[in-house]
Amino acid sequence: MENNNHKRIPLIDHCPDVVNEEWYGAYNSIMGLDPTIISKDSAKTVYWKCTKCGSVYRMSPKKKLEQKERNKTSCFACRGRIQIHAFTV
Repeated sequence: MENNNHKRIPLIDHCPDVVNEEWYGAYNSIMGLDPTIISKDSAKTVYWKCTKCGSVYRMSPKKKLEQKERNKTSCFACRGRIQIHAFTV
């Protein structure tokens, strides 16, 4: 018998607003990452683009959604933290 409590919810189904606004498709598609397949609880690192400053940074969907729930910005540049992979496009 399948346990539905642990059913994987695709990121796009759980938070379409975040995916539509911040998912950086240019890099994610090159890496074979798809928000219709990746779970909202995934620890896999994906690329996001900040809507405030335009920086692109890497973070797992799980961590990104935890930051959002706490009303904290996920962007390393906006938080004043240096990240090697952050850059502006």
